[in-house]
Amino acid sequence: MIRQCFIIFGCLAIGELIVWLTGITIPSSIIGMMLLAAMLQMKVIKVEWVKGMSDFLISNMGFFFAHILVMSRYPNSIMEQTYGFFPTKQKLLRKIYMELMN
Repeated sequence: MIRQCFIIFGCLAIGELIVWLTGITIPSSIIGMMLLAAMLQMKVIKVEWVKGMSDFLISNMGFFFAHILVMSRYPNSIMEQTYGFFPTKQKLLRKIYMELMN
């Protein structure tokens, strides 16, 4: 299990490093995923080495996206409870963008 985590999150970290060094605008998670796929394709990494962790992450994917679904379904009531007002769509999008870029 430790090796599986190390391989998957290591590819993510290398993707972060590539984005940081080059300044490209592609998300680091996409670069890390492409790197992992390339290493699996070239048989540098065996599928068995990451199968358990990847199965776990895929089976729990809904949990990781639940907050996005809730926000898209009830954005005004959540924003009112959280911030006490209904922000304009432009302010909300700017805040989300700034959160994602940090």
